[in-house]
Amino acid sequence: MVYNVWETCFFVPGFSQSSCASWAQAWGTFVAVVVTLVLATREQRRIRKSDLAAGKIVIAAVKLVLARSMTKVDELGTDVVLRLNDQAYFPLPVHVGQLREIQWPSQEQLLIVGRVNPDAAVALAQAGVLLASIKEILESMVDQRGIEALPHQSVLFNLRPVVTSTFDLMRTAWEKLLPH
Repeated sequence: MVYNVWETCFFVPGFSQSSCASWAQAWGTFVAVVVTLVLATREQRRIRKSDLAAGKIVIAAVKLVLARSMTKVDELGTDVVLRLNDQAYFPLPVHVGQLREIQWPSQEQLLIVGRVNPDAAVALAQAGVLLASIKEILESMVDQRGIEALPHQSVLFNLRPVVTSTFDLMRTAWEKLLPH
């Protein structure tokens, strides 16, 4: 049978030009959707990989800050307990100075950590709030000239659970940041 190639649709005779155009449009749409899904998936994987890489870097930095902070908060807790038992002088200026030195992770860093490990980011955020409370309490005991007021037993008694909770949250964050 002899037929004109220009009168076929995808080299299949018998289709009209309008039905051929409809089929071509349908296949084109299908291919466009598939290509879009493939490209979106690749981009999502690339972004996730980039987030993980950035997260690992930020987590490494946060772990250093967290380790130093845990040491300082643990020392503070020990001194609070000793002072409550009247066994030692409470070195208020030392603790205020040490707590002022802590550079707690920023909100941006916590968001990056949260993409990798949401539980650790929540524990870090909660510990950060409590740490700010401890700083505020201790700084209120030092007057504007830098002269310390002797901490009242009631202040130290109320400070002890805050310090303990802060340390516990820091330890929780530390454990969640460790590789599994």
